[in-house]
Amino acid sequence: MLELYKRNTFFSLLLLLPYALGLHLGPGFVVLPIETSDHNWMYNSMIQPWLPSGLYEWAFASGFIFVQAVAIAKLISDFRLNPAGELFPSLFFMLFCGTHQQTLAFGAIHLANFFFVLSLFQLFRCYQKKRAVQQLFNFGFLIGVASLFYPPYCAFLFLGLAGLFVLRAYKTREWLQMLGGFCSVYLLAFAALYVANLHVEFFNKQIAAHFSPYIFSMEISSKGWIAFGIIVFAVLVSLLHYGFFQVKRNIAQQKYYDLFFWCLLAAFLSILFQRIDNPGHLVLIITPLSVLCGLLLTRVKNPLVAETTHLFLVAISLFLQFQNW
Repeated sequence: MLELYKRNTFFSLLLLLPYALGLHLGPGFVVLPIETSDHNWMYNSMIQPWLPSGLYEWAFASGFIFVQAVAIAKLISDFRLNPAGELFPSLFFMLFCGTHQQTLAFGAIHLANFFFVLSLFQLFRCYQKKRAVQQLFNFGFLIGVASLFYPPYCAFLFLGLAGLFVLRAYKTREWLQMLGGFCSVYLLAFAALYVANLHVEFFNKQIAAHFSPYIFSMEISSKGWIAFGIIVFAVLVSLLHYGFFQVKRNIAQQKYYDLFFWCLLAAFLSILFQRIDNPGHLVLIITPLSVLCGLLLTRVKNPLVAETTHLFLVAISLFLQFQNW
């Protein structure tokens, strides 16, 4: 099966859609309750009422995951992170999303994650530019939109700061430009909500409700811990193979790969002083992790080993979709 995704062609990208629909069959047979967080007021009040229900909801969710997978493939292609052109990072994104029904379901987190993936394009384009005002502002703006739907995404401002050091010579003026893009989202949103007399409700149910005085406030009980364990194991494997992303790489690739590791750190920071009550929060880690694991799979030269690894991950993903762990 991996042979179909060894080239980044239009036909291969189209094949990602049936892959996503086939990989995410679990909800079509076993419908488990989807937890909705009261902390996502913006999404619950403005987006959720317009969404389809039942099986159409899961088809829509798989389609949206497919869109993000295509965006990740374009990111890899545009910045030549994988010269061979395999679509393995996109496959891993869909595989990791399928490890739990909460990470598979469409919600505020996936909507925010879409804007986060778009922000990576802007950040990476800052490299070797004399003036990157537009890109830095756009990165901050897109992170602001993402955090508007799911506030923990504000932790990726730290990624922007790291990007200024990794991709450019740090300048305070450029950091302020990035913050300006981020703050402009909230200024516009607050102005619109103030006119509608919803600004107090937005602050109480969306902003204040998400933040916690405690450093760790994860309230997902036993649900999601199996998926969490799989993700942590994949993170450890990626860290142990850090040298793979540095040896025999050009300078640009090394810098871009480093930023994906900074993404993992920013995703970890997103659980600090935040109320996490949904396993879907793992999507923040899944995005950079899928890129790293997908590139690691290209290291496997034996086709039989690669196919066996892939089928094993597919079996785990499908099995976990029928559970409520």
